[in-house]
Formats: sequence, C-alpha cells, structure tokens
Amino acid sequence: MEQIKDFSLHSLQNEEHYKFQCDFDGLVQLYTPATLRIEAAYNLYKPVFEGEGEALNLVRKSSYTQSLSDADGVRDTTVDGLEDAIKSGLKHFNPAVREAANRLKILLDSHGDIVRKSYDKETADITKLISELRGNYAADVATLGITDWVNELERNNNNFVEVQNSRYDEQGNKTRLRMKSVRKEVDAAYNTIIKRINSMILLKDDLGIDFDFGPFVSKLNQRIDNYVNNMARRSGRNQTSDEPSEDGKQG
Repeated sequence: MEQIKDFSLHSLQNEEHYKFQCDFDGLVQLYTPATLRIEAAYNLYKPVFEGEGEALNLVRKSSYTQSLSDADGVRDTTVDGLEDAIKSGLKHFNPAVREAANRLKILLDSHGDIVRKSYDKETADITKLISELRGNYAADVATLGITDWVNELERNNNNFVEVQNSRYDEQGNKTRLRMKSVRKEVDAAYNTIIKRINSMILLKDDLGIDFDFGPFVSKLNQRIDNYVNNMARRSGRNQTSDEPSEDGKQG
C-alpha cells in the first residue's frame, strides 16, 4: 500500500516551505484530523504551523534577510553538489577514484549536516572543509576531479560572508533565528504526523482500521512530487548559471 513519501523539507525556501505546509494543512482539514486519527499530533502541529506564518511575515519585511537567505541558498546548493560529486565517485570503475571518493565522503560526513547549521557555524565549517580539501585531501580532490566544486564553494561562502557583513543588525538576526527555529518545530511536528499515518497504513489490519488512507496519501504525494521537481529544476539552473539563485533555507 502506498505510503507518504520522505521529503527534504529543509531544502525548501521559506516561502515554499510555508506554502507546502499550507497545502498539507488544507488536506488534513479536508479529511479531518479525527478521520485520519491524528488529532493529538495535529493539535501540536497547528500552533507551530501558524507561528511559521507569523515569522514569515517578519522575514518578508526584511530585504536584507532575503538577500542573506539567497546567498546562503547558493552555498547550500554547492555543498549538496559537492556531496553528490563525491558520492558518484563511489561507483566509479577506477578503484583509485573509488578509494579517493570514499576518503572524501568520510571527511564530509565528519562535518555533519553542514547546511542545517546556524549561519555562522556553517560558514566556519565550510571554511575548515575547504582548508582540508586543499590540504591533506588535495590529492583525492584531484583524483576525483572536483577542484572546480571546491573553488565554487569557496566563492559562494565568501559571498555569503560579504552579504552578512553588509548590514548585520541585531533585530534582523533575531528575525532569522526565529524563522530557523520555527521551521525546525514545524518540521518535527509534521514528521510526527507522517510517521503516525505511515505506521497506521502498515498496521491498519492489525489495528482494525477500515479507513482508506489511499486518497489522502495520493494527493499529498502529488504535492510532494511537485515540490521535489521544482527543487530539482532550480538546482539545475544553479549549476548552469553564474547568477545568484533563488534558493534559500530556514532564513
């Protein structure tokens, strides 16, 4: 039986993220939390979802925040591209390339999920990663042929720092941090609901549930596919253009 697809919510722009949550909430309202058997989880989701709308309104008022989010989105996309390039090397026909890719993947994994860290922590981690890639791992970078990715990551990270230093005000920082925090809360509440529904789909016979989750799941998965496709198209544009992308994250 079809289940709700896994979805990289953190990769969405702020506007996209909120729009997706609006779509999701609309579907839940259509089928009702009681019918979906998610009343308790939905009661925890609803206030944080509404809080995201309020936080987004504050973000919209700050052009500086948007510029910073755009610059951060570009470097996030570059980190993802670098990671994909390393992963592809793991399947290379040349053993030397596979070994180099494996060492670089271990290095990248040691830094954790860079793109989900705070702005300043991400900047520091990227700077350290670039230093390592050009230092002890320079030979592996050359073997894998990803020098251009390293150079691009450095350019995008430096650009973010320039934007950040252009007008770093306390109120703007509070706005960004609030949006980042609220999005994490929304993601957690959303994922709790999704896990519950998927679990009920698997165990519906054992639990004696006769409700057909199929139509709800199908409609939600269609929306998820649309957002995933939009992100893929945007990623493709970022890799073929020198112009700053529209990509952003928690803000």
